[in-house]
Amino acid sequence: MSQDLQHNLLVVSDLHLGEDLRPGGTTVSYLRHLVRLERELERFLRHYIAQRLEDRPWRLVINGDMVDFMSMKILPDGADLTEDPQDPNHEDTLYGLGFGERAAQKKLERVIVRHQSVFRALGDFVGAGNELVIVVGNHDVEFHYEMVQRTLVEWMCGLSAGAGADDAQRAAYRARVSFCPWFYYQPDSIYIEHGH
Repeated sequence: MSQDLQHNLLVVSDLHLGEDLRPGGTTVSYLRHLVRLERELERFLRHYIAQRLEDRPWRLVINGDMVDFMSMKILPDGADLTEDPQDPNHEDTLYGLGFGERAAQKKLERVIVRHQSVFRALGDFVGAGNELVIVVGNHDVEFHYEMVQRTLVEWMCGLSAGAGADDAQRAAYRARVSFCPWFYYQPDSIYIEHGH
């Protein structure tokens, strides 16, 4: 049996987790929508943890814009705030964290804390022997950075398996989570690309 036939495929797209992390960007109706979205996503993941088709694990492809790095505005920590226009952190103080590797890691961590139950459910999904493939979209190009990829996998493993996860558990998580920079392709089966 080919590798592609050993998994059943699920596809979701455009979760935009973290777009609520911007000043004035949330209303009561939007927050209600967000809570409903999180609950539905968690139910979706838990259903597929419990239900296998033909006893094969799932491969979940999140087709871009899982995290909305582009829309969020997160100010730097208090020690990095500055009013001095000559200070390199001044633009971050005015406009929020930028788009570099370290800033993207901090943004991702803030999103994970904000939507912890969703990331725990994703961690449980992977921990149950399923795979997660993240196609990088136009709002989450920061998943290009290896540090950001590692941060996501470490948090999911920690939320699911606990802080005491051993090296073997961490390695198993890393092996079942992958990132595609532009599209996902299974020969003779499916081609998935995030539209911009």
